[in-house]
Amino acid sequence: MIFKIDKHLTIVCESGSRRGGFYHKATLYNDNRDIATAKSLYVNRTWESYPFNSVLCKLWESSNLTITETQKLKKYIDNYQLTGVH
Repeated sequence: MIFKIDKHLTIVCESGSRRGGFYHKATLYNDNRDIATAKSLYVNRTWESYPFNSVLCKLWESSNLTITETQKLKKYIDNYQLTGVH
């Protein structure tokens, strides 16, 4: 799943299998440059409000982001939580 925050910021989310469960991973890109990554490991199904909820929230809590990036990302995630639209 790809989330286009603005013309510079993009989040690419992926999931996959791992021994004993699965994972969700989200990577934030600024002009195609990887600037932050968050990963969650699961043993069985998640109880997230929406797909990739945990890793998206971990991204905006990341200390690697500028204040402006953090604000844009938080606003986008909050809107997505409310509407489910990206």
